[in-house]
Amino acid sequence: MADSVLPAFGSWWQSASRIVADGITLPAGATSTPYDNNAVPVGSKRWSVELTYTTTAAATLSIRHNHFNAAKSKIRQTAIDDFPLSVGRLVTRRIDFLLSDTDQPNWLPSLGAVGGDITIKAVSVYETPAPAGPAVTVWDGRKEVPATITVWDGSKEVACSVEVFTG
Repeated sequence: MADSVLPAFGSWWQSASRIVADGITLPAGATSTPYDNNAVPVGSKRWSVELTYTTTAAATLSIRHNHFNAAKSKIRQTAIDDFPLSVGRLVTRRIDFLLSDTDQPNWLPSLGAVGGDITIKAVSVYETPAPAGPAVTVWDGRKEVPATITVWDGSKEVACSVEVFTG
């Protein structure tokens, strides 16, 4: 699991929870978010949440985007998406997403349990690393220089090709 830019999950605010052997259980309908002073810059707006969790029945993780200004005051909250979780014990899953358009410089995630309890052992939140794409060269007007081409479709990197258009 990659290093998180946020504190350990156990120190986040939780609307309802209970400590169990495999972590902290968020019952269906409960949410959790780091405290406001932990807001981080939006950066590239491409982020990942990696979590180790346990569910014994179908459950969905809802991730929401809390928008914060430079003074780390919360401005609003918007939905990112809901992600169905596989049933299992101590399952690790990485979820990549793009933050919704915002004019605010900082953000925090809110995680919610939907449709069933989710026991969370660990959460890591970090900027999604840009994958090393195929090496290509481009003409800068004087010489060929190396370039890497990647395309983000809003939720993941996708393969692409480049066609030269002159017209």
